[in-house]
Amino acid sequence: MDKPDILIFFSDQHHARYAGYAGHGGVCTPNLDRIASGGAAFSAAYTACPLCVPARSAFLTGQLPSHTGIYTNQGCIPGDRATFLHSLAAGGYETVLCGRMHFRGADQRHGFTRRIMDDITAINPGRGIKLADADVFGRTFGMGGCVDLVGGGRSPVLAYDEAVIRAALDYLARPHERPQCIVVGTYAPHFPYVAPAELYRDYRERVELPASWRAEKNYRHPVFDSKRQRRRRSVAHGREEPVTDEVALGGRAAYYGMITRLDEQIGAVRQAWADYLQ
Repeated sequence: MDKPDILIFFSDQHHARYAGYAGHGGVCTPNLDRIASGGAAFSAAYTACPLCVPARSAFLTGQLPSHTGIYTNQGCIPGDRATFLHSLAAGGYETVLCGRMHFRGADQRHGFTRRIMDDITAINPGRGIKLADADVFGRTFGMGGCVDLVGGGRSPVLAYDEAVIRAALDYLARPHERPQCIVVGTYAPHFPYVAPAELYRDYRERVELPASWRAEKNYRHPVFDSKRQRRRRSVAHGREEPVTDEVALGGRAAYYGMITRLDEQIGAVRQAWADYLQ
């Protein structure tokens, strides 16, 4: 029996309902819509954990965080823990990682036989971006400063994802003897909330705030009102200022714009994949 080639595309912090095929009327995702119409879309699927590293570790190992022991973004898969990539590699596959996977620790493979593009964060032996060297964008990668810069233009995230896609397209343009399992990982639409200028302008003209924005918020709840949480907010933000309507609208427009740019990149990779399989 022939071993089928496999392509997996991972985005980061992309809400499941923010796509045309999922019923969202505000964001344009024609490539995702075409893929969904010609395949299967999971409309009631849940992540194993709403944090990056635990969720990715669960996906790779097929085990919940309660079994991996990874509950935070500081955790890492033990070196002796098998992933589905180990099984594919043992079966003769070339298992290729291109871009974002948020591995922690010295082991940056976990079953991948080849890595053709480094991660964006400086947690690996490669060329990850050190946030301290990201100039004004450094503080925007965390919750505390994620809305400090909102708008259209260029960002380290957009530049990184472009490099990831170029590496994927270059790899797919060449023949490969072994069956392939290729995982392409982008960082967008994760903040900072900066989208390509033309997409940002387009969405900013028509984006609206959700009804929940006007809903009363219970900041007196113990989760928000504890001394520890207040101290954390103060340290993270350096100030206690509410997010204005203008900033919220800008962040929403930028998020939509990043999703549309991601959709364009998915379309490019999907076409290269189709050409590779011919």
